[in-house]
Amino acid sequence: MRKVLFWFHLVLGVSAGVIIFVMSVTGVLLTFERQTLDWIDRHDARVISPPATGRLPLSELIKKSGGTPAGVTVRSDPAEPVELVMGADRTIYLNPYSGAVTGTPSKSARAFFLSVRAWHRWIALNDSTHTNTEPIYDAANVLFFLIVISGPFLWWPKQLTWRHLRPIVWFRGRLSGKARDFNWHNTIGLWTSIPLALIVATGVILSYRWANDLVYKVTGSEQPKQVQMQAMPKGQAPPPWQGLDGWVARAESRMPAWRTISIRNVPARTVNISVDSGTGGQPQKRATLTLDRVTGAEVKWATFANNNLGLRLRILARVVHTGEVGGILLQAFAGLVSLGGAVLVYTGIALSLRRLAAWRRRKARADTSELARVA
Repeated sequence: MRKVLFWFHLVLGVSAGVIIFVMSVTGVLLTFERQTLDWIDRHDARVISPPATGRLPLSELIKKSGGTPAGVTVRSDPAEPVELVMGADRTIYLNPYSGAVTGTPSKSARAFFLSVRAWHRWIALNDSTHTNTEPIYDAANVLFFLIVISGPFLWWPKQLTWRHLRPIVWFRGRLSGKARDFNWHNTIGLWTSIPLALIVATGVILSYRWANDLVYKVTGSEQPKQVQMQAMPKGQAPPPWQGLDGWVARAESRMPAWRTISIRNVPARTVNISVDSGTGGQPQKRATLTLDRVTGAEVKWATFANNNLGLRLRILARVVHTGEVGGILLQAFAGLVSLGGAVLVYTGIALSLRRLAAWRRRKARADTSELARVA
């Protein structure tokens, strides 16, 4: 059985190795995407020394912007600018104390991460090849999961003695060739097997509808249904951002430890206000306040805990995949595990090639011996 499992592990690894390697390396590059973009985009747009006069009302900032934004984002940090989404491809940052435009997001940085994400998801940079490669990438992700969970059964020693454990529990110096690759492959596999299995499993959930549905089925939860928003009656529609300052004040009172408040302009009777006390990648620290545009009454306060178990797990799948759910430390750990995945592919293929070379040498010697015997 161990021999069958070994060949199962080896064949899957060789078959999907290149794609898994690309996914792992790009996963490392995407580790701090959110923080990197935030720093590049808003570092120069920050207010160096906030005045004591206080922020201008958001309604006044919108007037100073000279347009009607599609979205507004406010941050609790007094040095942070107010973010206005002016259209599909235009965002500006405003000084919250003067209304002056202090910057715009970096298009080159976003283009870089967009290309890395495309390589991470389907090794393609355009829609035509994306359609063809996405199923291959999704299948490789499933194979990666099978490789990861089969690994521990292979490196688990027959005898739990230090002599048998030493080559697989930590890195050994002064090794080279096959011994080094074996040591690295088993040591990294030992320490990353559980977190790597979790990262890959959540990737499968993000890739396949059947895996997504399985989350709800296993937890006995109902899948969310799309909610139809009530349109504003004709002749009763107020200006898009009328009441904005009051909306933000209501949201602040609901979550005093807020860090970010975001609102999108949707032509509906209600307005949804997203309030976040986390890093932006922690849905368990995010809530949505729904208000009636006309009366100002609170319609709903929806927190992460209000969702059923299936929906909570599905929402967490993406941020568990990236490590963002636990903040910057868990993100760094997820990046390190992704790097470990790349090394596992490298050492696994190296060991396979060494095995193939050894088999060819044995076969050549056997053929030579057979010829000599016949002669």
